[in-house]
Amino acid sequence: MKPSIVFNRLSKCWKQRKCGDVFTESREFGHSGDVAKKLTVKLWGKGVYAKLDQGSANTHYFIRHTGQFIYSKLDFLNSAFGVVNEALDGYESTADMPAFDCHGVNPYFMYYRAIQPSFYITNGMIADGSRKAKRVHAETFLQMPLMLPSIEEQDKIAWFFRKLEDTITIHQRKINSMKRLKKSLLQKMFPQNGECVPEIRFSGFTDSWEQRKLSGMATFSKGSGYSKADLKTSGKPIILYGRMYTKYETIIRNVDTFAEEKAGSVYSESGDVIVPASGETAQDISRASVVANSGILLGGDINIIHPNNELNPGFLALTISNGNQQKKLSMKAQGATIVHLHNEDLKGVDILCPSIDEQTLISEFFERIDNTITLHQRKALQLQKIKQALLQHMFI
Repeated sequence: MKPSIVFNRLSKCWKQRKCGDVFTESREFGHSGDVAKKLTVKLWGKGVYAKLDQGSANTHYFIRHTGQFIYSKLDFLNSAFGVVNEALDGYESTADMPAFDCHGVNPYFMYYRAIQPSFYITNGMIADGSRKAKRVHAETFLQMPLMLPSIEEQDKIAWFFRKLEDTITIHQRKINSMKRLKKSLLQKMFPQNGECVPEIRFSGFTDSWEQRKLSGMATFSKGSGYSKADLKTSGKPIILYGRMYTKYETIIRNVDTFAEEKAGSVYSESGDVIVPASGETAQDISRASVVANSGILLGGDINIIHPNNELNPGFLALTISNGNQQKKLSMKAQGATIVHLHNEDLKGVDILCPSIDEQTLISEFFERIDNTITLHQRKALQLQKIKQALLQHMFI
């Protein structure tokens, strides 16, 4: 009758109630003269619609109040819940989204209880463990049993998870901010529209960038015929071409996919630049990554570029993946359903290059940005895992 983790001094047994004991469905209506107002209801939570179009002049609307618990009738089993965090000018149709006033239950506590699959399983709504969408009317919801602690404990649990969510959100915002910064700087630190110098440069560099053929600055080879079917839980680390247009890494340092070694395999050398030879779109294959470590298996449909000492691998990967170079390579992609890019296409590419010293500074600068993004992604993922674990241990 108590969860395995409780707050200090809050160790009383939880009591079983029905949702109808602590929720009443909102029955307040707006009048037809007000329906021209645009709906603006901010929801706290995920999965529930935050905005609907205005209805016809004779449509009645429920008024939403801050602190109401709401859910989608059409998608109850997919965590389509929310709490009205702020109600502004407007009304919202309740055809498929009932709202409930709370009496002796914290709506945010209910949100965190409701998003857990155990809530549906406990109430006999899932027989086989699946979570397919299911229509749940307000009458059914109000009859569902619900284990509740004291309102004091509900408030502390709700506060704790909201703070945890806020911390995750901070990391997500930093990730998005750093990605926007990177995108902006990629445009300003590489020459655009026929220019031979970028808008922003490191101090001490003033020379024009020089146009060179990639074929004169690198040698080329190809990966061997591994595919997804060859992947194992252990073995030699391997990179397949799909990784490059799903993870978008400039420099690949950690490889978590493995395969058994085959005769005739191709291995990376530190500093190799790899480009997909196949993809679903031209943009997919206009991507490049540096393989930081030697001895990594390189699967089939991977073009391998070995830069000489005039070309920094990180700079080359950034050049191929962004701006004018990406557009030019996308135009070379051939095919309908599956598009292809060959080493011969890469050899014909013209690239603008500054000195090797400036290339290296540019590469290191963007690697620091990528490292910052990765750091926040890891922290957000760790907090998500902590949240999921605590949700299982702090509720009944």
